Amino acid sequence: MAIAVAGSGCGYLENRARDLGHIVSVGVSDGGGIAARVAPTRLLTLEVGGRRDETCYGLRRLKLHWGESSWGLPFSWAWTPRLGKEPFREWLWSDIFRTSHAKLAFPDLEKPTGSRIETVEEIHHHVFVFSGGEDFRIVDLFDLEANLSALIGGVQVVVSPGELLDFFLGFTTLDLAGDDIPARGETREPAPEGAESPSA
Repeated sequence: MAIAVAGSGCGYLENRARDLGHIVSVGVSDGGGIAARVAPTRLLTLEVGGRRDETCYGLRRLKLHWGESSWGLPFSWAWTPRLGKEPFREWLWSDIFRTSHAKLAFPDLEKPTGSRIETVEEIHHHVFVFSGGEDFRIVDLFDLEANLSALIGGVQVVVSPGELLDFFLGFTTLDLAGDDIPARGETREPAPEGAESPSA
């Protein structure tokens, strides 16, 4: 381990700082609806109301702003969240049991403003229990979240036990979340199985 740390230099310390910054996320929003979400983990979520294209400002995954659309009870069985000008998704019979459906968009700040590509996460729950999504990270399924939006503003707090574990495991050079930046001249090792989820 000492050899690995010495060889990676500032890159190693930078990645530990990044991991530390991922553990707690706090943000305020410009409002996008009336909604409340409480999640003891993402595996079990209660959400009521809905929001559309809500922009949040604060710090989440080291991003200073991000976007979100979501639907909870009593609308989630009928409506699917959309970001921007996304087309409507075809309604499915299983949506009758859907109790929460959210989409998050994180901008790629390394790209010029006019060509930034957003990373979009989608996650949904049926009868309050996690039932899948697209482009979400397994390590985030254990996030604890409180989220409130009321037309003209909102607030959200997320605590990530998965990122906390990633922070401590990072001292052994194990990258549980698959988000470390390779040191100069190095190539990224494949992330541990399950660190990042394939589309579902």
